[in-house]
Amino acid sequence: MKNFLNKYLNVRGVAVAATAALLVAGVAQAALTLGATTAANDSTFELTGVGTGTTAATAGIGLNAATTSTIVLGGAAQTGAIDVADPASTAVSTINIGTNAQANVITIGSTTGAASLALKAGSGGVNVTGAGMVTSNSASALTVGPNGSTNPVLTVDGSTASQAGGIAISGKASGTSTTITATDSGSNGGINILGKGTGILGLNNVAGSTGTVQIGNDTDHNGVSIQGPSVVNSASTGALTVGANGTTNPAFNVDASTASSATGLDIKSAAAGAGLAMSVISSGTDEGLKLDAKGAGTIGIGDASTGAITIGNTTTSSGVVTIANSAAPAAIGTTPGTAAPNVLNLSAAVGGGTSIATTGVGGAGGGISWTLGDGGVASAAVTSATGGAGGAFSLTAGTGGAEGLAGIDVGGAGGAISLTAGNGGAATVGTATGGVGGNITLTAGSAGAGGNANGGSISLYPGAPTGTGIDGVKLGGGTFTFNLGAPNTLGATTATVADLLVNRVIVHSAASSDIITTPTAAALVASMPGTVAVGDSFSFLVDNTAAANTATVAGGTGVTITAPVVAAVSSELFVCRATNVSGGTEAITCY
Repeated sequence: MKNFLNKYLNVRGVAVAATAALLVAGVAQAALTLGATTAANDSTFELTGVGTGTTAATAGIGLNAATTSTIVLGGAAQTGAIDVADPASTAVSTINIGTNAQANVITIGSTTGAASLALKAGSGGVNVTGAGMVTSNSASALTVGPNGSTNPVLTVDGSTASQAGGIAISGKASGTSTTITATDSGSNGGINILGKGTGILGLNNVAGSTGTVQIGNDTDHNGVSIQGPSVVNSASTGALTVGANGTTNPAFNVDASTASSATGLDIKSAAAGAGLAMSVISSGTDEGLKLDAKGAGTIGIGDASTGAITIGNTTTSSGVVTIANSAAPAAIGTTPGTAAPNVLNLSAAVGGGTSIATTGVGGAGGGISWTLGDGGVASAAVTSATGGAGGAFSLTAGTGGAEGLAGIDVGGAGGAISLTAGNGGAATVGTATGGVGGNITLTAGSAGAGGNANGGSISLYPGAPTGTGIDGVKLGGGTFTFNLGAPNTLGATTATVADLLVNRVIVHSAASSDIITTPTAAALVASMPGTVAVGDSFSFLVDNTAAANTATVAGGTGVTITAPVVAAVSSELFVCRATNVSGGTEAITCY
């Protein structure tokens, strides 16, 4: 019997008259310590319920409703395992803990000490029915994974001191969204989702998921804050859409649907006062930028700001500004056809008024100023240096359309160029004087310092006629003046180019008859304004104030004078016409 008690003890509950007692070797026990009290005794205990007939028996631990005792499995020195179920058995059995209808609290594990609780299951898994709670301040309060705490699938870290925030996962009905919500003892709590190291945090990035990723509250419109670089990888016509109504008439849309897309727009910020820079991104070396309004809408640049507008590169001279509209209006079945729209309209602002009660002057109207570039300097030349020509300005009107039928049809008129100065302001009170009308001033450039260089020319050329048509330059009515240099008084000498082309008046007052010789035709052609052509003309006057002596005008090389003698006390106007302007054979005839 001693060997039986020390080595193997079979404790069974035996049904006796509808009651069960705890029996040890057939003797009822009020209290029982199972296991030897010394570590030298290696004992195994089996606690089973034995039933009779068809009724399944229950083996209870602390089954008596009247008891308040604590049942301890394992002592302070316990190092072995306590198995609920035979670890060597292959039979299917169910172990229920706290499955009655009472509101019992079942605590497994301790919140003190270093003890841990492991729930292990085979292919059947661990099922928890009803509310469950894990109380732990460990960094691995709940760990799920095939290898336990080694690279687990899920870890819940409850080690934060004074921890009061977490997450709540709310299930939803089919077709709606599962919700993950921050919990917090305070009014506000956030959620941080972090990848490890440089790993990518993906939302909806697994093949087969076709839903839209929505970030932000579309009801309260609380906004989205993104910290750090952001990348949108999409080949959609709406790769990035921003607007109050989503994709319906958005405020901003990025279309990345172009096949082999390799261009884009870079927006670069700067410090205050340094402006915002927009530039083209491209895999190529040179790339253009297009800016279009919708339909016939207007593109406004600076229409709300008050600063200047700069178009073109102010640092280098390689940029070219082209304003063009090459798309002709479509043909229509009526006449006339649709006029092409204006390419460039420049409209300056009206000058500001003044409300001063004494003598006031209104503000000047806005002007239009075009300043062309200076010519470059050949500063490194050793043998011969010629500076570059200053920038040219050209206005060319359009050619008239050709007539479409043979006979007497007439081609369209060429486009006109009109320079009209502003009218002076009207005087509407008493005997006040109206404002002076605006001037039109055409000023050519001055010659550079040094040597004998010509100043810039102003040329007015009529269009070339055809057949018996004529061309001409019309100067309207009103005062017409020339600004001439002071006339020179010459005797028997050779006049200068300036005497004939600038001063245009030669005075002869000598007491002898003298011969005044003109410059050569080559010198005169070289100094005539513009691109000189055959037929270009100029005139000069010889005023002979001598009482009895003549003045004879002799032509220099290449110059022919048809009536050279100017009588005493008389004057002659010589009209000179270029008959050859080719280099080395220049010729001029003066009548």
